[in-house]
Amino acid sequence: MADLVNARRTLHAIAEQLLAGPGWRHSKEISLAVTIDGFITTHSPAPGLVSIAVADAYVIGVATHGEARPIPIEGTLRDLATALELEEPGWPEGVYPDHADVDIDDELTSDPEAITLVLRSLIDGAAALREFDPGQSPVLWPEHFDVAISAGEVNYGVSGGDAGHDEPYAYVGPWTPPETGGFWNESFGAARPVSELGGSAGILAFFQEGRAALGQGTAS
Repeated sequence: MADLVNARRTLHAIAEQLLAGPGWRHSKEISLAVTIDGFITTHSPAPGLVSIAVADAYVIGVATHGEARPIPIEGTLRDLATALELEEPGWPEGVYPDHADVDIDDELTSDPEAITLVLRSLIDGAAALREFDPGQSPVLWPEHFDVAISAGEVNYGVSGGDAGHDEPYAYVGPWTPPETGGFWNESFGAARPVSELGGSAGILAFFQEGRAALGQGTAS
């Protein structure tokens, strides 16, 4: 069985320490974007780099002169930073308090199947969010490693997993959570494992069900 927990921890740590942290220090931005095969910085993360991306089981640094360096996800964060020629890896200090429990010298998982499954959940989630509310661009936030939007004082998104959820899940989180029961199965609102929803169409249907449960109309 694919080790989704450690794959998510690895990807979360990469998002924080190789993309968002350097991006914050260089461009004062931590937001990331989901791509067709992973995720990418939205602003330059370091001098000499246009972007850093995760695609399948690789980290890719794109230099200002156009060269792209794909590096397999293996070894430690420090190993990957060295291969990227990234001088300031690490968290975006002072931006948010909680971080993935992975040190820069911890060995990362190199299970490509599990990494692909976690990335696929975010890719499907981003696709569902774009269809759910075409007027917004979903953001992958490094703090909780979830791709999300807010609409009508409700957060909609897909998380790669967390301490309370061993696998990726979709969620609907009203800013004022309703009482638990029926559709609302979490203290913050509602959540369903992505594996039970059947790709982007199922995730979209879950978001629509949540909006209907709140008595809200469709997005304009």
